[in-house]
Amino acid sequence: MKPKMSRSTSRTQTRNNHSKKISLKEMMALRKKELVDGKLSVPDSVTPDPYEFCYKYLEDFRRATLVGTETEVMCDHKNDWDEKHPESAARLSEIINRIATLCLLTRCDVLAFDNICSQSDVQLIHSNFLFETLKRVSKIRKTDEREQEATKFDGVYFSKDTFKAAMRALTWTINVTKLVCQKKYHNGFAIVRPPGHHARHNAFEGYCFFNNVAIAAQKCLKEKLCKKIMIVDFDVHHGDGIQEAFYNRNDVLYFSMHRYENGSFWPNLRESNFDYIGKDEGKGYNINVPLNKVGARDTDYLAIIFNLLLPVAYEFHPDLIMISAGYDAAIGCPEGEMLLTPGFYSHIVQLLSGVADGHIVMVLEGGYFIPSLSESAALSIKGLLTDPCPLLEETGYVQSSVVETINNCKGVLFNHWNCFSAVQRFEYTPEYKFNPYEEHIVRVKYFGEVEKPPYTTRGYYPEHSQLAYDDFSSFISRFQSNENNYKSYQGTGYAFEPITLLHAPDRKSHSYEDPARLVRILELMEESGLSKRCIEIKVPKDRNDYEYCLKVHKECFMEKLMSNSIKSYQDLYVNKHTAKAAETSVSLLLTLVDAVIKENVTNAAALIRPPGHHATVDKAQGFCFLNNVAIAAKYAREKYNVQRILIVDFDIHHGNGTQDIYYNSNEVLYISIHRFDNGNFYPFKPSAGAKFVGHGPGEGFNVNIPFSNEPMGNSEYLAAFLNIILPIGYAFKPELVIVSAGFDAGINDPLGGYNVTPEMYGQFIYLLKPLANGKIIVALEGGYNVNTTGYGMLMCIKALRGESVPTPPDVFDKPINKHAAQTIREVVAIQQQYWPSLNVMKRIADQVFHCRYNKEFKEEMYTADKFDPTNEEC
Repeated sequence: MKPKMSRSTSRTQTRNNHSKKISLKEMMALRKKELVDGKLSVPDSVTPDPYEFCYKYLEDFRRATLVGTETEVMCDHKNDWDEKHPESAARLSEIINRIATLCLLTRCDVLAFDNICSQSDVQLIHSNFLFETLKRVSKIRKTDEREQEATKFDGVYFSKDTFKAAMRALTWTINVTKLVCQKKYHNGFAIVRPPGHHARHNAFEGYCFFNNVAIAAQKCLKEKLCKKIMIVDFDVHHGDGIQEAFYNRNDVLYFSMHRYENGSFWPNLRESNFDYIGKDEGKGYNINVPLNKVGARDTDYLAIIFNLLLPVAYEFHPDLIMISAGYDAAIGCPEGEMLLTPGFYSHIVQLLSGVADGHIVMVLEGGYFIPSLSESAALSIKGLLTDPCPLLEETGYVQSSVVETINNCKGVLFNHWNCFSAVQRFEYTPEYKFNPYEEHIVRVKYFGEVEKPPYTTRGYYPEHSQLAYDDFSSFISRFQSNENNYKSYQGTGYAFEPITLLHAPDRKSHSYEDPARLVRILELMEESGLSKRCIEIKVPKDRNDYEYCLKVHKECFMEKLMSNSIKSYQDLYVNKHTAKAAETSVSLLLTLVDAVIKENVTNAAALIRPPGHHATVDKAQGFCFLNNVAIAAKYAREKYNVQRILIVDFDIHHGNGTQDIYYNSNEVLYISIHRFDNGNFYPFKPSAGAKFVGHGPGEGFNVNIPFSNEPMGNSEYLAAFLNIILPIGYAFKPELVIVSAGFDAGINDPLGGYNVTPEMYGQFIYLLKPLANGKIIVALEGGYNVNTTGYGMLMCIKALRGESVPTPPDVFDKPINKHAAQTIREVVAIQQQYWPSLNVMKRIADQVFHCRYNKEFKEEMYTADKFDPTNEEC
């Protein structure tokens, strides 16, 4: 067994004992020098420089959002022989009307482009035949002749303006993409039609003529504006044209979530299934997520995002994300029959905004229920503008068919992506006793039949009854009537008071919890300009929060603290300023709670010390006196009636004080990711283990993620966020998120021993930001390497503002270590009974079964328990 060590190490260091008094400024300069020189901290590595990426992004501010659209030429394209055709000009005009009504156009740069793309641009993806065909057919004046031409292609119509509209849509897409690639804009949305993701090399298809996204991606790669592009396609139909264009490439990752129904949904292609993962160099870079039942909700798509999209996105590390933004999975669309709410689209945009420096280009594809189409597009733009995301309603149970699809995808991608290394495999044999609740067998099913020409040109699209139309329209109206769905970003606040620097060790001794930790954060904020881009919140001079401290701490303890009767000991030092610094830190944090709840700012960072998460109701310990975060949660609950508060603690030490205070409560969900070492790491308590889940009403509201045995880094922490923290956090539906932000799991920290880089902390905040209607407060806890702590908090504040935060290049560069994988699986197994959103993770068989069925057996195949994988048909 390892010997127990205190949080401050047993090593002693001496300093020169200066008899003369020195100023606070001089003291801080001296302490900073000692810390940076390594006298109080492990020196930073020289090669490679662990802060290299932070330097590059230090002064990088958020640029504007670009919207590219035109309502004239692109709206002239219409079906002359079928006025009811769903791919109509209203799709474009109503989006523009809605975003104008919400005043979003005034917050974006709306550019008109006077150039037109060339034939050579089209031929980056398409054949010369296809280009000339569209040009020729668009010149045909007789409607019946154009309709006859349409019978040669699956699901298209031609008008005399189709060629001009398609060229204009492609031009807008290319221009917006290039401007974002050139970093002249932070992100952008090309609101265009006709759509493009079905258009293939030599065929028009599915309302599409030129493949806008594929051509723009190829052009930017060819012109070396970027090296790698991730295309995310959430249109309800599979973007078979994009897949075809990049199927054997590894510089473009195509990720499509689409309705499939085992091939019985259009475009009915075998190659739209999950086992089509790319070819040659592109193997693993084509990811299809086929949905085999209608009615998928926000929670089902979130499960796909957490389990597949985000892990792969972080590992792929693209320079640009392009989104094929089809809104036919939105509620009310008759083609999709899915139930995504408009608010979901702002969540997917913001969850992806930590990747690729936030450089995202959205391009309009489908969406054929105008009320949900226009609302969803508007919420997407609000996501690009870093506005608070609406609270989502359904975020718990995941459909069994979606769980099956996710595990099918993991099964075929396991050997291609390290991000899936937490998955356990098992060898399946006919004698194996299969447990469907814990295990999964990968089965490929296909019942489709591809239509052949001549194709139908009229009435091939589904339509709503008037009753269904009214019901869905009523849902959108109710969504619009909730003002909480339309909050705008009000700025990022921060709070600091100099008195917190006066709590300092005397000159004869030292402590890693030194004022220089906070000084470094302030210096970097000034150097980067963040202090000017954020809003400083000052504590009112007459503020007194003693009564709220008493709601968490015992009165006898408070009296002892305020009278300076607490004695210094191994992991605690006290001076005459300690009580005032601790009290001021509480007031700073509660002042930020006021500002965020009242929406004076959207989110905030509390630059406070001493830290608090080890402080219990009656004991100061581990550098901590008052439990700042626990008091803030109690304050928000009692003063503002906040019903659900999420505390996420990523300090490397378990926040035993916070856990103890809320262990019996269901008002606060406490999630801690920490170093445990089987109980041999500070605070040396078994209650930091995974089995401690809360008690009484609080059972299930305490989540410990206790790492042991090996140093953990970016990959292990991110895996825990994606597999545990986000699924539980979304299911809890918090109204306020408070982060106990300790940076001692960071690289070069003298007490932590882990290797999380500063930029990774910014990614954590990006992942948490969509929760709680954007109400998130980051409160400083530990972190004892001044540079790691300084840059770590800087990246968190940049994330709060929606600025670019670098993606660590080492994320999933190798499989996560086996001990982290084991911990993640253990926590998931324990917490599944409380959080159904975790029921996705299963052990997966190391074989893939390809299944054949006759038509008579088709209805039975949807029942999993009637399918025998040992059947000779497989």
